[in-house]
Amino acid sequence: MFIMVGSIIGLIIAGLYIWTAQKTYKVTMVAGSVPSISMQTINSTQTNALRPLRSDNTASLSQMHQSMYRTMFRSPRVAGMIIKVPEHIKALSYDKKYGLFSINPTSWSDNDLSSYFHKKIRITPVQNTNDLIEISYTHPNPDFASNFLLQLHALTDESIRNDHKKLINDRRAYITKALGQALNIDHKKALGQLLIDLEREAIMVNSDRSFAMHIIDPPSSSANPFHPRSKIILLMFALSGAFIGILIGFTQKTF
Repeated sequence: MFIMVGSIIGLIIAGLYIWTAQKTYKVTMVAGSVPSISMQTINSTQTNALRPLRSDNTASLSQMHQSMYRTMFRSPRVAGMIIKVPEHIKALSYDKKYGLFSINPTSWSDNDLSSYFHKKIRITPVQNTNDLIEISYTHPNPDFASNFLLQLHALTDESIRNDHKKLINDRRAYITKALGQALNIDHKKALGQLLIDLEREAIMVNSDRSFAMHIIDPPSSSANPFHPRSKIILLMFALSGAFIGILIGFTQKTF
């Protein structure tokens, strides 16, 4: 009797939650790495002073940028750019914690919004691939969620591009200075080749295409609400009610 009553109460509570909880939709997009910029291998006879600049001693640019993209997508740096857009903050305020409790992103800091991103945005590798990732976001408005993912992608990709531009400019200044001070002819040739490679890289960085990652599959939303999941919630509350009923039954028998 206790098990049956507990299960019924659990189902009633689950029904109330499903009825009152906010419905959210899952929007998913797939992004892939941009082919790495080809760079000529520096001659192995170059001096030790140039070894930190060799591209073959580090991971490829494509892998490095993909790692940066995953890290920066939900970072406080990107969140700080989103906070400056009132329309985005207003749309985010329609989301509810656990589907019940309102949130107030207008008072959030960059770190607060970044924490929200980590809870609501999932970044997972696509199975059987090396350079594709799936990015998903749940929100009550699927149209906003789709546009929001595209905005986050654009901000993240552009931030990585700007960082790489700065890196190229710093290396160009260093190599130009070293070239003016070099006396050995082979050293000058190696520095000149590095400078040529940097100029080629600068051309690719300034192109109009995506830099770190590009969108393979545009954002698309689920046809049915992603939350609340009625069947799972009903089963979970029914089992929880039955378990509580068992505990109460044993307690009654003991005392």
